Amino acid sequence: MTKHTLSEASSDSLDINPELAPDDAKFTDDIASGGSANEPIEKPDRPGYQEDTLVKGELILKTLLDLDSGEAKRFSIDTGDADIEISAHSSNRIVVTAVCPPLADLATFNVVVKRKALNVSLRDVSIRKRVWRSKSEGVRLIVALPDRFFVQASSSSGSIAVNDVTGKVSTKSLSGNITLNGLSGAVVAQTHSGDIVGECPSSACQIDTKSGNVKIVGLKGSFTCNSKSGDVCLKWIQSPVDAKVLIRAGRAAVNLVFPSDAKPNYRFITSASAIMNEFEQHDSSTFRVRIISKRGNLSLRKADGTRTG
Repeated sequence: MTKHTLSEASSDSLDINPELAPDDAKFTDDIASGGSANEPIEKPDRPGYQEDTLVKGELILKTLLDLDSGEAKRFSIDTGDADIEISAHSSNRIVVTAVCPPLADLATFNVVVKRKALNVSLRDVSIRKRVWRSKSEGVRLIVALPDRFFVQASSSSGSIAVNDVTGKVSTKSLSGNITLNGLSGAVVAQTHSGDIVGECPSSACQIDTKSGNVKIVGLKGSFTCNSKSGDVCLKWIQSPVDAKVLIRAGRAAVNLVFPSDAKPNYRFITSASAIMNEFEQHDSSTFRVRIISKRGNLSLRKADGTRTG
């Protein structure tokens, strides 16, 4: 049975504000993007709590946390190598379970409740007498919570998936992939080498990666993306009106797809060897597209493939 360790430490922050180098090009219309005591965590009085359940082969399912969310508004989770999967459900409870080998030591699972925020962490996971070699046999944390939460998730090398949350979402992984599905609130995602993918109807997305690829569909609003060498592929399902798309890329190819009725007011700073643009310029439009690209090819296409003229 895994023990909960309560800490008096304040909650970690995942404020991610990717910064450009001082000499990077800028457009003149760029707009900057915008203590109560800890409460005790009580073990639910119900059978089966913390019991191990065989789920696949030699992997087991361990319940680490199950409690009513009360008036909490923020949930953050931080791990080292574990994968994280977060999904919204209809219950008001917050449930955290781990899929792991039976010898995984999860004693570092930590829970802190402070100022209507719940912070959990799992660091330095070890597997005694380890014989597992497959990555799929590592540790995966599964979180179910109300969709209203402001969700923050961080993993050093593990993957992160967030599904169907309506509140703000902030994610960060060094080398793991990030998947964003069905998110309608403001979204921030950052990786070093992991890919960032998904279907995300958010009104405002901010993406930052060095070598990971970005592929997001189902977009409806503003989008900011910084990529050094990873390709950027984005598709809107709704024509933005009062919105801004700002892409800054190094060697990455940039491919944007908008509905055919979109009226972009676009500006490019690029030395791309190939540029394909199927849209007319609309100088008075409040849908602004700004792209800075050093080397990668650039493409703005209509969803139905109909070219202008």
